[in-house]
Amino acid sequence: MKQVRREHISSVYDVRYQAIINGLEFPVFREEDNRLLIGSGLHGPDIIKEYGFVQVDRFEYETWVGKGEVEKIEEVKVPMWDFPAP
Repeated sequence: MKQVRREHISSVYDVRYQAIINGLEFPVFREEDNRLLIGSGLHGPDIIKEYGFVQVDRFEYETWVGKGEVEKIEEVKVPMWDFPAP
């Protein structure tokens, strides 16, 4: 751990991942063996039903997909604490 002055920091961000499946973006929550746990994101009931999502909490749906079904996994950097985007 090292304390630094705020003016010495150029960016602060949270790294998240999203899977692209059939051109649609889904947040990735976990990777295990050769599969990914993805969330429904902002997709509606048609996509939730089509991809077999299971409700895990109010307005939250998840499902496991094989890595072979994923076209691409993208890294998304989400700015934090009013720092500019990296």
